[in-house]
Amino acid sequence: MQLSVLNGLPSWQHTVYEAVLAGAPGLRAKGRVTNFIDRAAAGVLDDVSEIRMFPDGNASVARLLVQALIPQVAPDMNGISDVAIAQFHYGALNEATQNTRVRLSSTVVGVRETGHQKVEVDYVKNNKAVRVTAAHCVLACYKEMIPHLCPEMSEAHKQGLSFGEKASFSFANVLLADGVAFSQLGLTITQCPFDTFQWVVAGPTMTTAGYALPRTAEDPMVVFMMGSPTPADDETRAARDLFRRGRHKIYATTFVKYEQNIRDQLQSLLGGYGLDHETDV
Repeated sequence: MQLSVLNGLPSWQHTVYEAVLAGAPGLRAKGRVTNFIDRAAAGVLDDVSEIRMFPDGNASVARLLVQALIPQVAPDMNGISDVAIAQFHYGALNEATQNTRVRLSSTVVGVRETGHQKVEVDYVKNNKAVRVTAAHCVLACYKEMIPHLCPEMSEAHKQGLSFGEKASFSFANVLLADGVAFSQLGLTITQCPFDTFQWVVAGPTMTTAGYALPRTAEDPMVVFMMGSPTPADDETRAARDLFRRGRHKIYATTFVKYEQNIRDQLQSLLGGYGLDHETDV
């Protein structure tokens, strides 16, 4: 279960090496050597569980990068300590006097090499086509779009881009009115192998300017739920095919259905400790 949620694949798709590194159940039956490996792997996973996330998720990472490139957008920001609440001046992103400029709401529609050690990039902004020229270009986007944006690349390159499939995951952050029921559960992580979300944990948080951890169980808390929709009952297909089926399952599930699954799962897990999803979620 642990491997499935972390990597998006059922257990039979993993190697013994991956199982050992993850401290998978069953190792203790193999003697002292695997007992030691099991304990070492558990220590690594404990370290991973202590990772802190920004209150606004990866948005803070992007804001830190932009502020490092263009300090004028947030001149008073100190960095990690206050990025989540810093005021950004988006008008400063594209000033002509800067060496680095960021264009918002500008969809790239074409990239090509001109043959003169330059790259032309076409994009659309405010329903108008615009072209910029550069000495170098990093085309970083969803890989399936790259052959359409840059059709001049080789067929072998296009086929290589189309081969890989992303592992599909479902994440949910659920705000509870308080953490009383969760604290009475007495667990930091719960594994639910047959539910939509196989992991249920207290939301990973960090104290930063303007944000603080819950101080008592009576304070509001965030529950983090994570699941892998990759089917585990088909041992005849390759991993890439299973990833594709998992992604299609996400596409076919409505937001209303996800919300109902979340409420049902939390009620089943925490209802015996006083949670009422109708009023506490």
